[in-house]
Parts: sequence; structure tokens; C-alpha cells
Amino acid sequence: MHHQKCREDENSPLKTERFQRDVLAVNLQRGRIIAILVIAFEVILCSADVIARQMQVDSRFYYKQYLLMYTLMILVNVLYLSLVPKSLEVSQLSASRLRWVQRGFLGYITFILCWGSVLTLMDQRLYGQVLAFLLNLAIGAVIFYLDYKSILIPGGAAMLILFIGLPFYQSSRDILLGHYVNLGIFLVVIGFASRVVYRNYCTSYESTILLQKSKGRLEEEIARNREINRQLEIANNQLRQLTLMDELTGIPNRRGFRNYIDRIITTCMGKNLLLSVMMIDVDHYKQYNDHYGHEEGDKALIAVANQIFTTIRDPLEFAVRWGGEEFLFTGVYENWARAEQTAEEIRKRVNDLNIPHAFSGVEPYLTISVGVSGKRLDGEIDIGCVIAMADQALYEAKNSGRNCVREKLI
Repeated sequence: MHHQKCREDENSPLKTERFQRDVLAVNLQRGRIIAILVIAFEVILCSADVIARQMQVDSRFYYKQYLLMYTLMILVNVLYLSLVPKSLEVSQLSASRLRWVQRGFLGYITFILCWGSVLTLMDQRLYGQVLAFLLNLAIGAVIFYLDYKSILIPGGAAMLILFIGLPFYQSSRDILLGHYVNLGIFLVVIGFASRVVYRNYCTSYESTILLQKSKGRLEEEIARNREINRQLEIANNQLRQLTLMDELTGIPNRRGFRNYIDRIITTCMGKNLLLSVMMIDVDHYKQYNDHYGHEEGDKALIAVANQIFTTIRDPLEFAVRWGGEEFLFTGVYENWARAEQTAEEIRKRVNDLNIPHAFSGVEPYLTISVGVSGKRLDGEIDIGCVIAMADQALYEAKNSGRNCVREKLI
């Protein structure tokens, strides 16, 4: 429904088509309530009219005319209820159909007010009252949300019928003058009331829309913050992983080893399993690095690290770069033989790389020495002591000609 400009702001919600649809939807549903009440009231009046006619209460009463007016009002409201179902979705109407619905609703309001004017003229013969007109005008102006443009046609038509017709139905000049004065005062009051009701609706509507927009922006901001936090969490996890990884070889570093040991102690302590530590050293790496260059030396370390890391077949096994050319491999096994088997497998896997090393003094290719130690997880464990024993075993492997495995069980 066309609305009056409540604000000059071009971005005001009151200037949108959505406002027209929403206010029309409210008015249509209020019209349904009024139609039901009117039908019930008019049925009562029809019954009273028929009874009064049978009893011949007053010969001045237009029984047939009143019955016709009551029946007409009932039929119009029944038609309104049939054309405006409760399930009508105004928001889904096309623009052209929306205009027809708006015009139809204004026609319904116009009929109610004009019906009140005609009934008021009929009342002059017997009652000399203008109550029917005033009541209908109050319903149209206060119950419905109508701006000045919307109420101008129905209100103007009803007032024109009443003001022109009154002199023909009311013979008393004093009563006629009183009617005009009272109607003039009432029109001013009802116009002000209608304006207040409509402005309050506009204010409430605009506040609701702005609140919805603010809520929408807040939800978008929350969603963005959640996404940012998710990305930060991912970045933090990646950064955390990077701090646990060796930059050159891509396998875990000493910090990652500490996390692994904490997990093993928590999950395996008291199960009488063997924690095995294998200290691994690349044989004559300094000579390799000096003669083949640092770039080739780095490549060799990466290849060795890959062979060590791919030996892992169990969640309880772990490999780290300990520093320089030293690596550490740990695992939890049921017996010592399994630890020895794993250490020998690592040694052979590095040999299988066949990386040339003419300055080794051990083999013509790159080799490693492995020192193995272990401790049962059946009580308190000093991981530093286990590593120290593995280091001693590694020292023995180097003194035994390198490219071999030596063990020291605690």
C-alpha cells in the first residue's frame, strides 16, 4: 500500500517495496478478523430486524432496507474472507497482482465506510444518530495501518455521502448543525489518532528492520571471526608442526621427540613392554661433506632420513633428527629381538641407497652405525639414561669398524 514519507532518508526501510508488502499483509489479516466480527454482529442485527418486523415494534423503522443493508454487509465480508485466505503470502505476489490486491483492500475499506454513511442517513428518521458512521470510520482509521493517501479515498467518499445526504434525511436544523459540529471535531480527533497509529507502526517497523540488519551484520561478523579463528587455528597447528619438524630433512626434531616420549609413557607404562632407543650416525660424514660439498651432503642426509623414517610401521615407533648427522629411532616392542631386527633393517636400508662415498674408509658407499639400548616400561624411566646407553652402544659400533649394530640393554 502506498505509504507516506516518514523520513527523507532514501535508504529508509519505509521506502522499500518490502514495507508495502508487509503493511498490506498486516492489514489483510486484520481485515479477516474484522470481517468475522462484522458477520457475527450483522447476523444478530438481521435476526433482530426480522423479530422486530414480526412484532411491528415501530412503523418508522425501515425493516426491509435495514435487512438489505445487513445482508449486503455480510455478503461483502464473506467475499472478503474467500478472496483473502489466511495462508495468503503477500511477499510472493507479483508486482501487478500486488497492485490489484492493494486496490481491492482499499475498495473493501471504502465499502465499509460508505456503508456506515448510508446506514447513518437511514438512522436519522428514527434515531437521529451518526454512530454507524463514526464507528466504521474509527475502525478504518485506527484498526488498519493507513497513511493519508490510503485513507483519503474511502474516508473522502464516506464523508461526501454523509455531509451531502444529511440535510435530506435530517429535518431539524439544530440536530443537523450539531451533527456537523460533532462530525468535524471527531474527524480531527480520528485523523490525529490514525496518524499516531500509523507513525508508531512505521517507527516500530523501521526499528525492527534496522535491528534485523544489525543482527545480520553481527552474524556475518561472527561467521567471519569464526573463519578467521579457524584459519588461525590451522596456521597455529601448522606452525606448531613446523616447530616440531626438522627443517632440512622434514622429519621430527628433538621437540617432537619429547612429545612422543610423553605419549608413550602415558599409554604404555606398566604394560611390561620394551622401550628401545636407537642412536644412528652417518659414517665419516665430515669427509663426505668436505669432498662432495654441502649441497650433496644435505641431499645425503635427506636420503638417509627418508630411509629411517619409512622404516616406521607402528604408531609406537618414532624417528627424529637428533642433530648434525645423528638420528634417533625409538619403538615399543614386546622383546629385545624385535628391536635388534629393526636396527639391522635400518642399517641395510641405508646401505641399499648405494650413495657413493670414496672417502669413507669403510665401504665405497655411504653407511651408518647404530647403537641400541632399551628399558622395560614397568616403573619410572629415565629417558636420558636410555639415550646415554644408546650413545655408548653407538660408540662401540664405531670402534668395531662402523656399518654395524651394537646393543646395550639396561
